[in-house]
Amino acid sequence: MALLLAAVSGSREQAAQDKRRPRARRSPLEAAADCIIYNGPEPLDGSTAMARPIASQLVVALGLLLAACAAKPTPYQAAQGGFGYREQQTEENRYRVSFAGNSATSPQTVEDYLLYRAAELTVQTGHDWFQMVDRNTVQEYSGYGGSPAFGLGVGSGSNVGVGLSFPMFGGGGSGRYSADMDILVQDGDKPQDDPAAYDAFSVISRLQPKVLAGGS
Repeated sequence: MALLLAAVSGSREQAAQDKRRPRARRSPLEAAADCIIYNGPEPLDGSTAMARPIASQLVVALGLLLAACAAKPTPYQAAQGGFGYREQQTEENRYRVSFAGNSATSPQTVEDYLLYRAAELTVQTGHDWFQMVDRNTVQEYSGYGGSPAFGLGVGSGSNVGVGLSFPMFGGGGSGRYSADMDILVQDGDKPQDDPAAYDAFSVISRLQPKVLAGGS
């Protein structure tokens, strides 16, 4: 009997020490996740440990959602991750230039950046003006619908699902724009009677403030 009482007393002392032991600091998102997943007195079997991996998944999903909502327009840059400008020389004095923007980049900015790159390329190759031979602007849809949706599912046992979805139908939609053109680079003075001819230095001078400001 004495041994039993001693064991019970020791267990109580250990539990009291555990309560007094400071816990590691946790982020507000992790704390909020625990409140969503488990809201009640802490069980004796330590099963609240299951909430920790769930909280981690929730934090990751919320981070992705916030990143999607805070997208910035594609800056004037060489293509990175599919967004930016590219060029390809197709003949001795002929180039194909393109610019692709993300969903936060307006079509006007995409076309201005395309024109600016054409002028910049003309100067870089030692020429004075360029003639636009062909030009296309395309709107591409990665999805159609409203805002992204976040979902959290908890099944039997320790099965947990966290998802971030983008609706395909209903509620309007937005896409991303890309544009391309073929140009012929030339020397000398630009012909005044050709509406497809652009003075490279004049284009750079007029569009550079927008490029430096980051577009829209």
